[in-house]
Amino acid sequence: MKFLKIFSSIPERTYVLLFLIIIIISSAYTYFQIEDASSLDKKIATRQKELERTIMLKDIYLAKKRNAEGLPTKRTEQKEQKAVSLGLIEDITAKIFVAGKLSSLRPTAVKEEKGRAQIMFELKVNGAALGEIIAFVKEVEGSGLYVRKLQLNMPSSGQTFVDMFATITAG
Repeated sequence: MKFLKIFSSIPERTYVLLFLIIIIISSAYTYFQIEDASSLDKKIATRQKELERTIMLKDIYLAKKRNAEGLPTKRTEQKEQKAVSLGLIEDITAKIFVAGKLSSLRPTAVKEEKGRAQIMFELKVNGAALGEIIAFVKEVEGSGLYVRKLQLNMPSSGQTFVDMFATITAG
């Protein structure tokens, strides 16, 4: 009952003013919500355009990659024309290894991979320093060959030299 007396003592203008304030606050809140939603819609639209462009670029890239894989390039043709011999590998080994000693160098069976034959060589060096092995790998790859497999072994504890077994391929 006390509440009724309090509410009846408030003039009507106060109710109208309070009602107008509520309407203004709710209108402002609604306006800002609509603005935020429209800015999010714009961001979504730009991101969708970026996604479509990225997908288009991916498709173009994959198509060009497929075309490039099918056609031999000048670089691969030059590598195929380059004759690889045991003498070339032996020269590189003799030039690089000072402490290491070449113990075996032999060609292995020709493997056919990706439609072309690959000539492979097995190389074994005993008592080589790690720096010499790194220089050897750089020299081999610089001459157009690839080190396919590299295995390093410590012959006994306390030694600073290692034994190296490598498989080198021509392409």
